[in-house]
Amino acid sequence: ASMGLGNPFSNDPLPGGADVTSSQLLNVPLPSGMQRYASHGYMNYGADGEREGLETLRGNVDASQAAQSMFTALQSQGWQLRLSQRKGDRSLYVYDKGNSLAGIHVLEDLSRKLYLSVF
Repeated sequence: ASMGLGNPFSNDPLPGGADVTSSQLLNVPLPSGMQRYASHGYMNYGADGEREGLETLRGNVDASQAAQSMFTALQSQGWQLRLSQRKGDRSLYVYDKGNSLAGIHVLEDLSRKLYLSVF
């Protein structure tokens, strides 16, 4: 029987994720199996009416597959990849579309969890 207590040995820095299928900021589909952590992000509207902020996502997704999925989705909406940098388990992608910029930071941890930060 559960006493309603969480595991005191768990070191999960992102509790309380919600299943999502698309990015709030970029309005593109996300790889299947991603969760958004609203407590670790925010969204506002800029002077031009465009969305801006930070979106934190996590899932059991292959990093290269997720990057390719995001690239395809963004390119189909007119975003152009301007920078792609990878070092170890981290990657950074910068896209532009008109006067808008978008950055995607990808981190794959030792447990094969994928973290996406969209800004």
